[in-house]
Amino acid sequence: MAPSLTLLGTGTALPHPQRGPTAGLLQTPDARVLLDCGSGTLQKAAAAGADLFSLDALLLTHVHLDHLADLLPLAFALSIPRIERSAPLQVILSHEALRTWNRLQDALDPWLTPPATNLTLRPLHPGEDLHTLG
Repeated sequence: MAPSLTLLGTGTALPHPQRGPTAGLLQTPDARVLLDCGSGTLQKAAAAGADLFSLDALLLTHVHLDHLADLLPLAFALSIPRIERSAPLQVILSHEALRTWNRLQDALDPWLTPPATNLTLRPLHPGEDLHTLG
């Protein structure tokens, strides 16, 4: 398979009838990576025929709701027992986003507590090469 990028959302936080908040699906022969997950990403991915449950990673670029609003629905969906994964979804995020996730996890326990979520959180350091993430 040749690498492909499917743009699931190219808008902003402002509602628009034809554009949703930011999200993209990068597919290569070796990996499937969701780039951000603004609101509506799960529905738009399903409409595009993408299987979000076979993702290898999610890269969150920064902590704005138009980039991460569907993170909670995705995490909750991954906690459904019939969703089987060979490995947890790796979520690559900034330290600021990790702090935000930890606060949300505290507020929504036990639904966002590993292993229920089937996620591995990986903070990305400024200047770090994504190839080092494995």
